[in-house]
Amino acid sequence: MLSGATSLKEVQLPEVKTIGINAFYQTKLSEVTLPKVESISQGAFYEVTTLRAVSAPKLKEIKDTGAFEGTSMTELTFPELETIGTRTFKNMPNLTRFVAPKAKKIGDNVFVDAVSLSDLQIPEVTTIGNYCFTNTPKLEVLSVPKVSVLSGQFLESSQRKWLCLIWRNKPCLPLNCL
Repeated sequence: MLSGATSLKEVQLPEVKTIGINAFYQTKLSEVTLPKVESISQGAFYEVTTLRAVSAPKLKEIKDTGAFEGTSMTELTFPELETIGTRTFKNMPNLTRFVAPKAKKIGDNVFVDAVSLSDLQIPEVTTIGNYCFTNTPKLEVLSVPKVSVLSGQFLESSQRKWLCLIWRNKPCLPLNCL
């Protein structure tokens, strides 16, 4: 679509419902407004290091790999998001807060290297993929009361001091998760 358009700083797409593969890959966007978008595909905003804000209130699905990987956002809220694809928020060192109250499935490696992530709100999630929270040392509370599938090594981090895991409304720490 506009991959590599370095003069593009802001995008407002009031009628678009789907953002395609690598649509804004390596652009210089800083703000994106997507009021009707329901689906974002692989690499849509990959390595848009200048991206600071995304508004997508109707977003339901982030497909495939690395849609926002390598961006600079600090906070993200997606009120309707249900499915998060592999590596979606990988290598986002500035991300401190993520809210997706309707998220059900989180793929592999989603928050890898989100080293500042400390506030994660995903109360409806049922599936968490492999290595999902690798190298997220500031994440100290993970509340996932409805999870039925926790993949191996989902919390791996060599820098993690401790973590309170709340699973099925009971504090616990599964073996082999760190």
